[in-house]
Amino acid sequence: MKTKLNIQRNVKITVLAFIVNIILTFVGFRLVVQHGGTEALGLWSMLTASIYIIRLGDVGVGSATERVIALLDVEKEPLLMRRYLDTALVLNGLIFIVLTGIIFILMNLNISWLIPGSQAEQSEGKKILPIILMAFILTNLGNIVLGGLRGLHFAWQGAYFSIFSGSVQLILIILLVPKIGVEGLAWAQLSQALILGLLAWLFFNRHIQFCTKLKVSSLPRYGSCNLLKELFGFSIRVQAVNLANGFFEPISKIMVGHSGGMALLGLYEMAFKIVALPRNAVISGVHSLTPAITRLMRQDQFEAINLYKLAYKRVTFGTSMVLGSVILSAPLISIITIGTVNSRLICFIAIIAVGFLINSFGAPAYALGLAAGVMKFNLISSILSLCCVIFFGFVLKIIMPIYGTALACAIGLSVGGLFIRWKNEKLLAVEKI
Repeated sequence: MKTKLNIQRNVKITVLAFIVNIILTFVGFRLVVQHGGTEALGLWSMLTASIYIIRLGDVGVGSATERVIALLDVEKEPLLMRRYLDTALVLNGLIFIVLTGIIFILMNLNISWLIPGSQAEQSEGKKILPIILMAFILTNLGNIVLGGLRGLHFAWQGAYFSIFSGSVQLILIILLVPKIGVEGLAWAQLSQALILGLLAWLFFNRHIQFCTKLKVSSLPRYGSCNLLKELFGFSIRVQAVNLANGFFEPISKIMVGHSGGMALLGLYEMAFKIVALPRNAVISGVHSLTPAITRLMRQDQFEAINLYKLAYKRVTFGTSMVLGSVILSAPLISIITIGTVNSRLICFIAIIAVGFLINSFGAPAYALGLAAGVMKFNLISSILSLCCVIFFGFVLKIIMPIYGTALACAIGLSVGGLFIRWKNEKLLAVEKI
């Protein structure tokens, strides 16, 4: 079973892909700050945070498709897998294209509110907005295809594609950012999303052809209304969780930007990524196990429990080591990223790291909800986190104008992580670890 589900390979290569992503993110941020200051990074952060509202129109069929494909037998039902994936791609593609047009108009009309700075910053924002929007569409469609690969238990292959496309992005960042600033970062991200999505699609399509021994279309034309109805119930629950989770970071950034300006937001953006990306590199191993846990919960409950316990122990140990190292090395990180020891950046890193550390205790339990198809407590956990960052953000920024939102973020992360572990471990009747 382990060989068939590619468990070890999926975990190792997925983590490696995240490490490459960390490197390119920090190089990009360093170059942006070097050539445009933290204000330029704050501009990028505000635009990407505001664009996230497009996700309101995503009905979540991508995540549902990953779970359904994981339960199918690729030797017996390859064409059905392809039909599920095509259904998700066509629906989400149409929704995102329409919503992107609406958001483009709204953001252009309200650019002075989104970017409460100089007219030069607002003009730069209008210039790069279309590029970021296109990258957002391609990234989300690419993630659907990557979900299909994970459903096939080929997360490792998707990770290889991520490493390659990330390497291309890194080269473009180094070439473009010194010449055209934050616009170069936008073009590099767009190129990475396009390459990653195409490679994942070509591999998925080729594997389906190999299993069927038939030639199938390279276009997503096998969608079905009947399959959409089948996916819809679970997908809506998944999307409710995704939205609550997804709005957590953008809302905190918007609050920082409006209370402290683009320069402070640039520091917060950098601190958030410095903490979140290494933590996510550890957590990515758990997410790559979700299809395997999904299958084992149906076939071998005992093995599912053992796999969960192993994931929990490795995540808690790995996250503690990684985030502890991040906190201790924060002064050095500050020098590397912005060229000086910045006390505000260091404090942001420490506060957010503590929140993510506590939140990580619930990461394996979050995956259990997805695997079991029980999204109730995942949703409650995400809503609790979001409510905490909004409530404590408004309260604490009065008491602590600079660090209040970061502290609210840490509280929200902690509450959500502890709650989800408390509730979701009951799905496997996991003994206390």
